[in-house]
Amino acid sequence: MLDGRLELVSIGSDRAIWTDVQTSRNSSTWSGWTSLGVGGSINDPAVGLDGRRLEIFIDPGGPFQTSRQITPGGPWSAWTALG
Repeated sequence: MLDGRLELVSIGSDRAIWTDVQTSRNSSTWSGWTSLGVGGSINDPAVGLDGRRLEIFIDPGGPFQTSRQITPGGPWSAWTALG
């Protein structure tokens, strides 16, 4: 993230995409896991960075979908189908 914090992206046991963010740079504490939803047969989400915001790309078994941070380090958009 722009402020030096780390953000983790993972697939949960419910097959949804989850994120967790450090509370501050170099901290050993985290904000707690937050679900971004979407389940199904998701494997290996791809995460990109446009220089300011993270974006996640997934294949839930249908058209590819994406979600991105609305603002740098901020909340995430709804999932959008790419095709």
